[in-house]
Amino acid sequence: MAGPVVDGETTNLSTLSEVARRRLRVGLWVMLGMAVIAVALQPVLAPREGSRAIGAFMMIPTALLALWLIRQQRVPAAVMTLVFGSWLIVTLNTTVHGGVFAAGTYAYPILVVICGWTLGMRVTLALAILTIATEAMLTVAGIQGLISLAPAPAPWQWAVHAVMLVGALGFVGFSIGAYDDQIKYIRALSAELALKVADIEVKNREQERQTLRYRTLLDAQSDAGLGLFMIRNRRITFVNQAVSEMLGYSHEELMALPSYTQLLHPDDLQRVALNHERRLRGESFENRYDIVVQTKSGERREAEITVAVLPGDDEPGVLIILADIHERKRVERELSHSREMFSHVFQSNPTAVAISRVGDGCYLDVNPSHCRLFGWSREEAVGRSSVDLGIWPDQAERERWAAELRKTGQLANWTSEFRDRSGRRLSVAITAEIFALADEPVVLSFVSDYTDLRQAEAGLRKSEERFGRVFQASPVATVVSRLADGAYLDLNEAFTRQFGWTRDEVLATTALKLGIWPDPAVRARWVAALHEKGAVRDFDVELRTRSGERRQCIVSAELIEFDNEQCLIALIHDISDRHRAEDEVRRLNSELEDRVRQRTMELTEANQELESFAYSISHDLRAPLRGIDGFSRLLQEEYDQRLDTQGREYLARVRRAAQRMGTLIDDLLELSRVTRQEMKRQPVDLSAIFLEVTASLRQEQPERAVEVAIEPGCTCQGDPQLLRVLVENLLGNAWKYTRTTPGARIDFGVERQPEGDVFCVRDNGVGFDMAYASKLFAPFQRLHNPNEFEGSGIGLASVWRVVRRHGGQIWAVADVGHGATFRFTLATAPANRQQ
Repeated sequence: MAGPVVDGETTNLSTLSEVARRRLRVGLWVMLGMAVIAVALQPVLAPREGSRAIGAFMMIPTALLALWLIRQQRVPAAVMTLVFGSWLIVTLNTTVHGGVFAAGTYAYPILVVICGWTLGMRVTLALAILTIATEAMLTVAGIQGLISLAPAPAPWQWAVHAVMLVGALGFVGFSIGAYDDQIKYIRALSAELALKVADIEVKNREQERQTLRYRTLLDAQSDAGLGLFMIRNRRITFVNQAVSEMLGYSHEELMALPSYTQLLHPDDLQRVALNHERRLRGESFENRYDIVVQTKSGERREAEITVAVLPGDDEPGVLIILADIHERKRVERELSHSREMFSHVFQSNPTAVAISRVGDGCYLDVNPSHCRLFGWSREEAVGRSSVDLGIWPDQAERERWAAELRKTGQLANWTSEFRDRSGRRLSVAITAEIFALADEPVVLSFVSDYTDLRQAEAGLRKSEERFGRVFQASPVATVVSRLADGAYLDLNEAFTRQFGWTRDEVLATTALKLGIWPDPAVRARWVAALHEKGAVRDFDVELRTRSGERRQCIVSAELIEFDNEQCLIALIHDISDRHRAEDEVRRLNSELEDRVRQRTMELTEANQELESFAYSISHDLRAPLRGIDGFSRLLQEEYDQRLDTQGREYLARVRRAAQRMGTLIDDLLELSRVTRQEMKRQPVDLSAIFLEVTASLRQEQPERAVEVAIEPGCTCQGDPQLLRVLVENLLGNAWKYTRTTPGARIDFGVERQPEGDVFCVRDNGVGFDMAYASKLFAPFQRLHNPNEFEGSGIGLASVWRVVRRHGGQIWAVADVGHGATFRFTLATAPANRQQ
């Protein structure tokens, strides 16, 4: 574009950039400062030459005026002021300090050149002519002596100055002509640039309109509650008002966040950050998903984000649309909870519930109670109507019911007859209501089965009839009387037989009037007990018959409601004969106690004799056995070479017999102790005893590899010593009879039964033939060859006696070659084991 016109020529001052203008202002300020300094220092440096400060003094207003014009955006006028102001200052200095011979006259060519560069050729020509004329006048003034000159003036000196000015003017003209061509070229480029700038402005206006549309869209999203923000280099570069309202941050706080991750709840921080990095790497995956954000106050809120990648030169960014779905999620959870509750109520309702269409009556859903009541499964019922299934046999009645339901919208306790899948008729009551499901009217119906109730009512009537017959036929005297005054309301024949009054004589009167209760105070205590407890059982009292005879009776009574009046029913048992029998029993018990004491003494003596016998076995029989075994061992050791093979065999048999005899004596003593030992019941941990006995067996036979599985916490109440004998014999048997079994295994545990715990010892040993199971617990009875398995046959007999002494039972199940299982109970075992 062209610059301003000065004297008819266009200058290029308007093309000065802001930087050039700034530099021009700086130069003027420097000039102004230098002028102020020069004026201030002149009195100090040259106090007698004040005229030399005229130029510096005039430079101050010139510079100030130029600065003001530049501030007013009038750069050419400011330059013209500066050039002509400087010319005037040079002219004054020249006039005062020597005319054309002064050194300042050399500034004229410089000013002409500056004027040519800044103000154009015409202004420069005018300035040159003015300068030549001024110097001519100064020369004439010097010659005439009007001004003081240092050297004598000469005309040729003026000519020299004029030639210099003309040369400067020629140089300026030539230079300006050369640069005019360049300026024309620049102006052509400027015109072309102006066209492009105009096109750019059009595009900018279109972009502004597009931006306005985007801004309108963004504002609409914000008004709709959709938060929108852009992220680049993990920082938020744009955010709308909805995000601020949603998260509680101001716009400035959001833009100042060092990272967008501060808006994420710790629950979702890692997931969202990882997705962001994957998205920036160009991976493709779901761009819309739910996250958890955190408000400024720390509140946890659920939101849905939609993410799009924004391309960029340095690093791509992302555009995020954030929708607050916290309330929606809450409503969805509540709706889901409501649905779950409805489903639970629907499925677990003991009443038959069905949902069917109003139009055709087809079932949409039925609950399990409906299936149980009518016999049709859900799959069979859904999609079919009750008429199709034959549930509602009377089509006309169903139409009446449906018409009434459509009319009122709901019906309660509509009674009808239904039929189940087997054809059995059901007495039911239907409660139904119409509601909308997915914009379709449906019926929610509840069917209550009163078949059993109807049958119960019929049975109740029969029961009342039977009660009447039983009441009259009962051999026990029974009466119904009013509690308030004791008046008899009903009585049976047994009462009349027992007390002697007829039915008519008793009804409408009271027991006190008849004299049945001899002592009114006793009856008052009985009535008070009835008031307090509602029932009295076995009240022992003496009553009087019509003949005056006193009979010992037991009265049991209970309060009942009869015709909205509080009454009582009483059963009167005559126990006079029983009292006499009890007296006889007490006499016989006394005699029996004497006999028990006598038998106890005899049993004590027998136990003492048994102890003496055990002592004899323990001491008197052991000595000969030790002698036989000892001398046999000496004979075997010292005379072994003198005996032949048969003699040595006989001697070995003698020793084995003596040792077996000793074992039998020990087992008999053990069996005797089991029988005679005093019981000391206390909590016993059978699992712990099994562990101890197992450890002892492993220590005795470390070469055996037997897998023993013991269930922990198997406890009971019993004598710990006797129960240890039981465990040692059962576990010892299992250990012995698995000796020849590869992979031997023994299990101990408890089986929970309704009637009590059953303890179990199981092995996979040689087992036994169940045909001989009856001999299993008898003393000295063995089911295996002694040459195969040692033993005396006393161990299981001891086990049987320990179990019997604890009030339990023991039995065994076995199969030859497949092991045996021993089960036993203890009457004092707890119902459950310790955990």
